[in-house]
Amino acid sequence: MAMSVASSTFMGAAVAHTCAIASSTCSHCARRNVKVRCTLGEKPAPPAPVSAQFCAGLPGKSAPFGDGFDPLNFLGGKTTAEIKMLRESELVHGRVAMLATLGFVVGETFNPLFGGSITGPAINQFQQVPQPFWELVVLAIGLAEGFRINRGWGSPAEAFFSIPGVLKESYTPGTLGYDPLGLKPTNSKELDEMATKELNNGRLAMIGIAGMVVQELITQTPIFGQ
Repeated sequence: MAMSVASSTFMGAAVAHTCAIASSTCSHCARRNVKVRCTLGEKPAPPAPVSAQFCAGLPGKSAPFGDGFDPLNFLGGKTTAEIKMLRESELVHGRVAMLATLGFVVGETFNPLFGGSITGPAINQFQQVPQPFWELVVLAIGLAEGFRINRGWGSPAEAFFSIPGVLKESYTPGTLGYDPLGLKPTNSKELDEMATKELNNGRLAMIGIAGMVVQELITQTPIFGQ
């Protein structure tokens, strides 16, 4: 297929350009029946905005759902700020679920606290803990949540009156600056891979802890005692 090159005046300047498939007269060079569409004067398509990418371009996609997994369309119509809020929530729940899953297994097989008096299924163990243990746990949770909010959320006024979208624009969901073992990669690609691994482990843990709770509610026996 022969391509036709012509010289024409466009925007006040003589420009050599290539025309493409067209059955009518090219609007720029007045040539007819050329083989490829004339590209003179065309602007390249702008990159898709971040909010138009799956999950605002945040890490978390993995096989076999390389294009993203959202069957219930939770992300449909969401702004970038709202998507970041959902990701922050997913990360927090995933991290808690990983700790809870580990706690179930350890608490039912090795529990030296309070003289070994805490026994039975993990779902019933918190009722056996004497005061003020739970008050101290609640205080520790409050301090941790206060640190997280201060790190990534907006001012109190925004937090109470502008939900959703109260995360700071500069804040990346889940990035609290806590890395005592120095495991955080400095390479952006490796960091995305690690973030995806954490998300997948958290997702699995959320499903796992839900299954453990339901199983113990039905059987009323520890996980490893079934």
